[in-house]
Amino acid sequence: MTKPASRYWASLTDSRPEVWDRLVEQGRRRDLPLWRRYLASLLDVEAVGRGGGAAQAPEQELLERDPPASTVYYTLDRTVAVGTTPPVRRRAWRITGFALAALLVIATAFGVSRLLPGPTLVTPMTPIVPPALPPVGYHMVKDPVGYRLDVPLGWTRAQKEASLTPVVFYDSPDRDRELQIFQISESSPAKSLDLAEKDPSYGFARQPGYAAIQRTSGDNWSELAYYYTPVDEGVTLVIDHRFEAADGTLYAIRSAGLQGVGLDPVREPLDVAVASFCPVDAHCPAV
Repeated sequence: MTKPASRYWASLTDSRPEVWDRLVEQGRRRDLPLWRRYLASLLDVEAVGRGGGAAQAPEQELLERDPPASTVYYTLDRTVAVGTTPPVRRRAWRITGFALAALLVIATAFGVSRLLPGPTLVTPMTPIVPPALPPVGYHMVKDPVGYRLDVPLGWTRAQKEASLTPVVFYDSPDRDRELQIFQISESSPAKSLDLAEKDPSYGFARQPGYAAIQRTSGDNWSELAYYYTPVDEGVTLVIDHRFEAADGTLYAIRSAGLQGVGLDPVREPLDVAVASFCPVDAHCPAV
C-alpha cells in the first residue's frame, strides 16, 4: 500500500501503528471532516478546526477564506497578486491608447479638411466701373490718342499734329460746330487758360473781335467763354474748358459754334464730352 493510501486508511480506522509518523495523528482528528483529515495527512500540516487555537496552513486558509471582493486582474507580470489593485502599467497603457485614438481622429479630420474645398480668399481690388450709357444722340468713341469720350452722332474725326501734342477735332456734318481736344503741359488748368488768353504771341485776346463773356473755375478745372470773329467767317462762340483727368493728366476741350446756332448747342457737346472723358486704363466714375 502506498504511503498516502496508508495514511488515509490510518485516519479512517483510527489505528495507532508505531510505523506511522505524526502525519497520521493529524489525520485522526474526529472533530474534522474526512476530507480535511486526509488533506492534512497528505500535506504534512496540522489539521485545525474553526475553533482551534493552532494556526491554519496557508493552503487551508485559502480554502476557508471568503472570496476576495476585489477584481482579479490577469497579467503576464508574475509579481501581481490575486485581489490587488490594478497595476499602474495597465493604466498607463490605457492612457496611451486614448491618446493614440485622439491623434488618429485629429489626423483623419485634418486630412479630410485638406480634401474638402475651403473658402475662397478674395483679394480686394479697385472696382472697374463701366461707363454710363451715352445720352440720346451721342455715342462713345475710343480715340486712338488714348482716351474715350461721348461725341454727337454723325460727327467726323480729324487730327492735327502740333509741336507739343496731337490736336483731335470732331466736326458736325454742316461744319457749324466743333470739338477740339488736346493735352496741356502747364502746371494747372487755371495757369494754362490764363496763358492761352493773354500770351502776346498767340493769346485769344489778340484775335479779331475778341470779347470775354464769362470766366469760371473749380478745384481742378478752369473755363473761359468768349466771342471772336475769324477771317472770312462770322462771329464765333468758344467755350474753353481745361481740367485734370482721372489719371492726373491735364487736358483742354474747346467747343465752338457760329453765333447763329445759339449758346446751348455749343454748351451741350462740351458738357457731355467733359463728363464722359476718361484716359486709357484709368478708373473713371460712371456719370
